[in-house]
Amino acid sequence: MVEYNIAQYTCKIFSEINNIDIQSWNSFIHDLSFFQSYQFLNIIENTQKQVDCRYCTIYENEVMVGLAFFQLIDFKLEKLMQYNSSIKSNFINRKIKNYFANKHCMLLNLVNVFFT
Repeated sequence: MVEYNIAQYTCKIFSEINNIDIQSWNSFIHDLSFFQSYQFLNIIENTQKQVDCRYCTIYENEVMVGLAFFQLIDFKLEKLMQYNSSIKSNFINRKIKNYFANKHCMLLNLVNVFFT
């Protein structure tokens, strides 16, 4: 767990949802989608090993006031090229491929890429 303090706010970041109380998490999502529920996120975390999850709880004066769920995804250019049909095999395409060929990037996603 990583903890940040800014004035009366505290932000705690966890790498596993099991480190957060299930009732606390679900109390914030009662009006939201099942896909943001503790149970569903626990399943995603345990089955989708290529995605690195982060869970953020936000407190104001020791009272939980917010949540956030992030996914860190290993970003590879060849995957982008497969999904983007507008990129043609031309000079620019080769330059982009050459530039990113040896780069390692992680994509930070603030929603669930699987279902939401």
